[in-house]
Amino acid sequence: MVNLLMAHLFVRKLYFYSAKLFFHLGYFHGSNRLQQLFTSHAPLLKGIFIHPLGFTWPISTRNSLKTYISSCESFTSRILISRASTMTSFICVGANLGWYPLLLGAQNKQIEIYAFECHPEFFDLLKKMC
Repeated sequence: MVNLLMAHLFVRKLYFYSAKLFFHLGYFHGSNRLQQLFTSHAPLLKGIFIHPLGFTWPISTRNSLKTYISSCESFTSRILISRASTMTSFICVGANLGWYPLLLGAQNKQIEIYAFECHPEFFDLLKKMC
């Protein structure tokens, strides 16, 4: 039981610090391949995880793990973070699970966020996340 708990904590830290590392490194030649290798070979631990950028993200599939590790599109995430403090509102059309609304909400608590998603399954998940 203790070994299982330790393994669980190890994987949580592995996810967190991998996401932090990839975000700080930014895009470089081969970074997408490294992220793909990581997400296809790392153990898949399902649950809600705290992201280094300050919000929680659900991981239930390899795809959601890749989004977590790569900070969605890190270039776009960086641009939004750099402008978050001056923004008063944000409209996200096609929000999927709400990466950018969650990111901006974590960076600026005063911002008004409007997120739209037309896919019923993703819409339900988006409501839970935001």
